[in-house]
Order: sequence, then C-alpha cells, then structure tokens
Amino acid sequence: MLYDATVLLSGTTKNSNRSGVFFTALNIFKCMTDSIPVTLYCKKSDTEDLKNLLSEFDISNVGFYAYDNIIFTLNRHYERIKLKINKLGEDRQYFRKLYYQIIILGLFPFHIFMKNDIFIKKYNCFFSAIYEIPREIAENKGIKKFTMLHDVIPLVLQEEEYNPDLWFIKLINSLNGNDYYICNSEYTKQDFLKHIPVIDKNKIYTSLLACNEKFRPQPASVIKKSREKYNIPEKYVFCIGNIEPRKNLERIIRTFIKFISEYKINDLSLVISGTSWTDMLEKLKTAFSDERYKDKIIFTGYIDDEDTAPLYSGALFSVYTSMYEGFGLPVLEAMSSGCPVVASKSTSIPEVAGDCAISVDYDSDEQHIEAYKTYYFNENIREENRQKGLSRAKMFSWKKCTDNIIKVMKTVSEEKL
Repeated sequence: MLYDATVLLSGTTKNSNRSGVFFTALNIFKCMTDSIPVTLYCKKSDTEDLKNLLSEFDISNVGFYAYDNIIFTLNRHYERIKLKINKLGEDRQYFRKLYYQIIILGLFPFHIFMKNDIFIKKYNCFFSAIYEIPREIAENKGIKKFTMLHDVIPLVLQEEEYNPDLWFIKLINSLNGNDYYICNSEYTKQDFLKHIPVIDKNKIYTSLLACNEKFRPQPASVIKKSREKYNIPEKYVFCIGNIEPRKNLERIIRTFIKFISEYKINDLSLVISGTSWTDMLEKLKTAFSDERYKDKIIFTGYIDDEDTAPLYSGALFSVYTSMYEGFGLPVLEAMSSGCPVVASKSTSIPEVAGDCAISVDYDSDEQHIEAYKTYYFNENIREENRQKGLSRAKMFSWKKCTDNIIKVMKTVSEEKL
C-alpha cells in the first residue's frame, strides 16, 4: 500500500502544523506498519527529512516510493500541451500545432516513464490522511484511492476567517463517486454527504480517532516541571488548541473572568495554549486587558509535545467548547490524562465525551459559568468525571482506528494488501 507522506512532512517544525491532523497521520502510519507492508509516497528531496521525523519508529520494513518532482512536472506539461493540441482547429492553426507537437516529442520519454512506472503494477491501494489524491495516482484506474476526511469547516463556517485554503479547495474539487473515504466521526461523515452529494454513500466509512499513549495521568514531579517551564501556577484551568475564532476562546475567557469575579476567587488561573491565527492572539489580549485579571489569563504559546499530558493532568479541569469539530481530539486527550472536561454539545464532540464531561451549549455564557462553578466547588464531581473519562478513553485506540481502515481497504480491494 502507498501512504501519502505529505502531511507527515508538515510536522517537522514546531508550529500549528503539528496539530491533530499531523498526529492522526503519524499514528495511523505507525499502526499500519505493524500490520501491513507500507510504502511512503514522497519526493526524493524529502526522504531524509522523513527518515529523521520517523527515527523513533522501526521503519526497517517501510518502503519509499520517492518520485522525482521534475519528471512529474514535465509529465504534467505533456498532458497540458496534448490537451491544447486536441482543442486546436484545423484551419489557420497549422504552425501553432506543429510547434506544440515538436515540444510534445521532447517530453514523450518522461510521459512513457510515468505511464509505465513499476508502482502502477505493484500497489493496489493509496491512502491520504488529508490531502487530495495526487494527479498521477488519481489518473491510475488500477489503484483504489482512500482519503481521510476531517471536517467541512470552511463550508459550514462561512466567515472571513474561514476562507478555504488552497489545499481544501483542491480536496473538495477532487471528491467523487468512485473513490473511497474514511471519516473521523459519524458527524463528519453525515456532513460530507450533506455538502458533497457526489460522494457515494456506500463508499464512505467512519473510523473514530484516538490519542497518543503518552496521554495518561502524570506524576506530580513531572507536572511540576512542566508548570514551571511555562510559569503556570499550581491551580489552573487548561485550554489548548489553535487560537482561532471557532475555538470559542473569547467566550471562555469572558465567562472565566465573570466566574472568578462573582465568586471572589483569587487562586485560579486560565491557561490558554496553542499557536495563533494571524492577529487573533493580540485581539484576545487587547479585549481582556483589565489589569485586575492580567495574571489570571496566561497565554503560553506553543506547548512542546512532552508537556501537554502533564499540563492536562495538573489542571483542575479543562475547557473545550468549540463551535465545530470534526472529532475534538483535545477532549479525548484530557480524559486520557485524567483531567475533568467542560465540553460543548456541538457537532462531533459528544461522540468523544459521552456522559463523562460537563456538556454545555457553546454559545451560552450562563452554562459555561455554571460548569466552572460545579467543578471548582465540587471535588466529588471532578473525581467522578475524571474516573469516567479515564474509563471511556480506553474505548479509543489507534490500533482500533487503523484496523478499521485496513478492514475497509481489504474489503474493497478483495485481496491481501
């Protein structure tokens, strides 16, 4: 099976690219290599970066289909020029057509190389963890194509901040009724069928995600070390994720300030971690610049991977009341780390949280404040939800997620991968 390495490469730098999608792709890749032969599909120039990224894994049995981007580019020119020739009329186009034919003869060897490359015969499945299927694969009818679908946020939240990125436009334009799709939640599946009706409902499946095994209750010494690294006080509420409008951070901060103000609470801080979209962070800091609460709202910026689980474990509780999520990985990470959760009732999040969180309407200030109040003043409920969360988290695993994907692939291909 060929595995598109593009999204894996995005995680080589410590920024917003190392988000849920990157870790999803990484963990599915790791589990797949334990079960079936996997070949990474990548540019020749990216092979060393990939090997460095995956150095912690045993990749001795992982193959690399490292294509030459120059040859692919020339092949695309061949196809484009051939299309132009077909569109030219017979009259008054003779010399232009002759010019194109001379060029196409020069590109023909590269075209033959692409059309007869060995991977066409050797592999029967191609998997992309997020991006559209590469054109060279999409045009090959002998390979079954599988794409993981995460959300349709730019189509649902049609605000200026959510203008679709180029990769998303390409993905949406590539969706069709012939290929196969794996969704990260049942909600995402129904959303794609609703907004992209060209997808065959019999070729779209669901496989719930999981989180890294590092997310588990942490020792006090480890928690203390991570807190001190980011200057976080002993008693805090934790909120993590990319700082963008749909994460509901403005409401979370506003209601937190109202809560500690109304109940005269001086020993609790709100810690917000994650990288920011454009000037979103500065807008939040400006909106909540009251000196009385300056030391109660802490923005840490990007959190190193090794510190995330300890900061969940050390928090009094976590808040994740996003407007829209394809899955809502931070909710599962919090539960796995033994952290009580305040979660929104919206979109896919209930599929993750179940009855183990205090669930609120994302647009209700009153419900947010009541949830903070319940957790702060009621240790029994905190402990009850902590235990329930730990138990529910065991239902999710990358092996289970990946096994479901492999099962679909084997069923579709009707042969051994």
